[in-house]
Amino acid sequence: MRFGKTDTVQDLKHEVAILESYLPAMLSDEEVEKIIDEVIETFENPDIKSMGKIISLVKEKQMVMPI
Repeated sequence: MRFGKTDTVQDLKHEVAILESYLPAMLSDEEVEKIIDEVIETFENPDIKSMGKIISLVKEKQMVMPI
């Protein structure tokens, strides 16, 4: 490491690892695509005007996905 900051870097990496342990697991690309497809299917005629609602519903569904 430059400037002798290896101890600081190690401390920060340790802190990040601790914080990440409290976060929910990330969804795979396939899981996200499946959620998006499911939400879009609920719209009769999805268009650009419904994009905001679609995004909102996708975010909602992502938050309640089981780990």
